[in-house]
Amino acid sequence: MAPHTPQPPNTHSGMWHMHACRLSAHVRGLLGDDGVLMLPTAPGPAVLCNLPTAELEDWRTRLISLTCIAGIAGLPQLSMPLAAVDGLPVGLSLIGPAGSDEELLALAVQLDQAVAAAAAEEAAAAGSDVSSAAQ
Repeated sequence: MAPHTPQPPNTHSGMWHMHACRLSAHVRGLLGDDGVLMLPTAPGPAVLCNLPTAELEDWRTRLISLTCIAGIAGLPQLSMPLAAVDGLPVGLSLIGPAGSDEELLALAVQLDQAVAAAAAEEAAAAGSDVSSAAQ
């Protein structure tokens, strides 16, 4: 079998590789050694099963533009449920520097605890508002 010959940069594959390398370098430069990029996991809440095909394809294209970043850059990414909009889940993605898998998991635990604490405080405040109004 003949060895693989790199394609010249003016081919489609070569252009893709050049853009991927630029994206990777840019994201890695933004993150440095200890940064975290937080972005929505998807372009909006989960889509309904009966979404028309054209709208679904548009949503998928926007979704891929968010989910491909870490893969192209070769970086760890996790997605976690964060909230709900109209009863539909919304997720948050965290992308970290190369080798930061465990740190991302620890950060996700901290964020989850903070969101749960904020929700508990909000529920308690809403409960005290209801009891105050009843008096």
